Amino acid sequence: MVSAEAESVGAFAGAAIASPVVQLGTLVSVIGFIVASQPWLGLLALIVVVLQAAIVVVVQHRINLQVQTRVQALRDASARISRVTWRPWTMR
Repeated sequence: MVSAEAESVGAFAGAAIASPVVQLGTLVSVIGFIVASQPWLGLLALIVVVLQAAIVVVVQHRINLQVQTRVQALRDASARISRVTWRPWTMR
């Protein structure tokens, strides 16, 4: 049982590292090929990639803030529900 769970966690951790490395390598290879074959087009592609990366960073930060607010609201609601429903004198 434990080994089966450890295998899935290991596969997840391995994929979490390997996938971005492979994707980054592919991106560098493609941009490098475009720059080598057509420098102006390669420069344009590089500018587009950098702009997309900047936009993703900004948008992801905003999303993370909204998720943080949502999680805190859910935790507060859960704490309020727990305080209302917890009655130590009914526990045996």
